[in-house]
Amino acid sequence: MREFLLTFVLVLTGFLGGHSQVVLETSAYINNHWSGWDHQGYLQDNYYRGYFSASMLYVSHSHTFYGLKFWSAYDSSNEWCFQFYMDNYIKPDNRTKKEHNKNKIWYEYSGYVEYYVSDEYPTIQKVLQHFHFPVIKPYGDTVRVKRRARATIKIAPYKKEPTCFNIYFDGVGVGISFSKWPFEKSYIK
Repeated sequence: MREFLLTFVLVLTGFLGGHSQVVLETSAYINNHWSGWDHQGYLQDNYYRGYFSASMLYVSHSHTFYGLKFWSAYDSSNEWCFQFYMDNYIKPDNRTKKEHNKNKIWYEYSGYVEYYVSDEYPTIQKVLQHFHFPVIKPYGDTVRVKRRARATIKIAPYKKEPTCFNIYFDGVGVGISFSKWPFEKSYIK
């Protein structure tokens, strides 16, 4: 009986642990070519095991989703390394979602990105060539400069919540893909 209970607890723990797993993949678009996907294992609720943590950006009075912010898992969210905002996001209705899914049409929005460059990596192209994601922190041994640029944000068709984003700016792009929506809240209350 003890062996059965122990096995049951171990199986249940494994199932629940696997259930909360979210996979984040990132890719870089440089010189008209996408890099392969870099895979990272993450846990839900903004606390991840890998290099990054992320939070959903939303308008506080309406809880409308408008972007994402990324930072090192060992830093605070105020020390972010990359974030993007959509300035014209509208949650699609079910009919629009169905049409986009059927025809494989990506949603397209305009917005902004913010990221950092350093003395060692003075352009976003250099950052992406080396790291495949904008990972320069706002502090360090060398001078850091924050950049802000207009961006085109494309979201892959989805049924419930968006999970794949392609963000194009300054002649490059960043791909972000979650295996499932990693945030507790939806983008609308």
